Amino acid sequence: MACRREPPLLRLDRIRDKSLNNSIGEFHQAVLGGVEGWESFSKGHPFGIDLAREDNTMFIELKNKYNTLNGSKKDALRDKLASILRQHPKAKCYWAYILSRDSTSGECEWVYRKSRNPNIRKAWGSMAYGIVTGSPFSLSEMWEALPRAMFDITNKKMPDASISWASEWLKYATGI
Repeated sequence: MACRREPPLLRLDRIRDKSLNNSIGEFHQAVLGGVEGWESFSKGHPFGIDLAREDNTMFIELKNKYNTLNGSKKDALRDKLASILRQHPKAKCYWAYILSRDSTSGECEWVYRKSRNPNIRKAWGSMAYGIVTGSPFSLSEMWEALPRAMFDITNKKMPDASISWASEWLKYATGI
């Protein structure tokens, strides 16, 4: 039996969606990596993660969406975080993502396949930003500043409706 192929337009839409989500994730990584006391890592770094406190007390693998990791990638990430803890046993390691399934925010121990370690954690929504910045409002503050920054960069005047629309959409998407 022959495999059915996806129509070319659907494949293109998925490629664009993946590319956009990757770019948004890179944006969040750059913002959080710019916070004082934190650094952002490019691919190929020995830890193989996205962010770390400069004092090596926290490490974060950051994703844009909750469903970015499938089962085998979750296994690999869990192993990577456990490996970091072997080198830095008092650290906290996070799998963090900005957009949760239900537009909530939180943090908890990441219990995965019955494996527990209180220093391997999950954080989502505004809590992912809060862990890095120390402020539970930093994600919403960034979202509110973003439309203005985009218009400042392009040297265009931003209509008030744009501020309102962007703010409402971001609240809906992120639950903040």
